[in-house]
Amino acid sequence: EENQRKFPDFVANKSSLGCLHAVVGTIPDDFKWSADLVGMKGTIAQGQGEVEEVLAYAKKHDDFLFEEETIAMYSFLLLHLGNAGDEAWQRIRSLKLVPATNSLACFVQANIAMHTAHTDEAIKLLLNRPKGAAYHPFYFLDFMLGIAKLEHGDSDADTYLQSYVRNFKGRHYIKECYQKLAWNAFLGGNMTSFHNNMELCKGRGAESQEADKKALKEAKSGLLPNLPLLRARLYFDGGYFLKAKTFLTGYTEKTFKTPLEKLEYTYRLGRIYDKLADNTNAITYYLRTIETGKDNPAYFACNAALQLGLLYEGGKNISQSRSYYLLCLSISPSDYKDSLHQKAKAGLQRLKKV
Repeated sequence: EENQRKFPDFVANKSSLGCLHAVVGTIPDDFKWSADLVGMKGTIAQGQGEVEEVLAYAKKHDDFLFEEETIAMYSFLLLHLGNAGDEAWQRIRSLKLVPATNSLACFVQANIAMHTAHTDEAIKLLLNRPKGAAYHPFYFLDFMLGIAKLEHGDSDADTYLQSYVRNFKGRHYIKECYQKLAWNAFLGGNMTSFHNNMELCKGRGAESQEADKKALKEAKSGLLPNLPLLRARLYFDGGYFLKAKTFLTGYTEKTFKTPLEKLEYTYRLGRIYDKLADNTNAITYYLRTIETGKDNPAYFACNAALQLGLLYEGGKNISQSRSYYLLCLSISPSDYKDSLHQKAKAGLQRLKKV
C-alpha cells in the first residue's frame, strides 16, 4: 500500500496488492487478528478489480513484463475466491509459457487442472515436466503427480509419493503424503504397508497445514478406511464423477456400520449428484447430511452447507444461497474449518455484487 502511494503509476504493484485485498476480505475468524494488526482491509471485488486493471494494461502494452504472472494470480483468484473454476482453467491455459520447459508454469497449470476435474491433463503435464541437472528440483510436482495417479486409480502412484517424502527436505505435506501412501497400499490390499505408512505419518513432517492435521488425526485413530467410500472419494476428487457414482451403486446407507460412515455416504452422494448436475438428488443428500451431521465433528455437514450455498448462488437464488453460507459459518468442524469458512465468506461477498 505504501508502494502504491509512492509510485501510483507502477501498474504491476496492483497485481500483488489486488490479491492481498481479495484474500483479506475472506480471512477466517481465527486469523483476523493478523489483518487487524497491520490495519489491512479489502474485499474480493476490490482485489479482483485491481488485478483486472493490470490485465487491461497488459493488453495495451506488449512490453509489460508481468503479464504471465498476473494471469496466473488472477486464475487462482477465480478458482479459490470467485467460484469460477472453468474460467480459471481457460485463463491458465492461455499462458504463453510452456510447462514442458518451465517448472513453475507446469505447477500452476497442473494445480488448477486438478482443482477443475482435468486430472488426465494434469497427469500429462506432470509426466512431461522439466527434468535434469539444468532445472532446480521441484519435488512438490512428484507429490502432485502421486495424488493425481491415486485419484485416477493407477497402481504406480506410490512411486511419485515416495519420491516426494524421500527427497523433499521441508515440513509441509509430509504427513499427508504418508497418508496417501497408506491409502494406496490399502486399496491394493497391502495391509503391512498401510500400517507402516500410517506410523510414519505420526512421526514425520509438521501439522500446520489442514491436510497434514487431518492425516495425523486419521493415523492416530487407528481406524481403517471404508473401501467403497475411499475409492468413491478419490474418483470424485479426480473429477471422475460417473466412476464415483458407479462405484457406490448397490450400496445404501444401511450398508455402512458406523454413524460416521453413514454420514459420509450421504455426503459423497450429494457431492457426486451436484457435479452431475442432478440438483434434486444433490439437495436431498446435502440436507440429509446437514440434518444428521451438524453436531458431528466431521466436516461433511459444514461443506454440505457450503455446497448448497454455491448451488443456489449458481441458480441466482440469493436468499437461499446466503442462508446456507451463513449456516456453513455456524458449523465448526474439527477439520478444514478455516478453508470452508473462508469459501463461505467469499460467497457472501460475491452475493453483495448481485
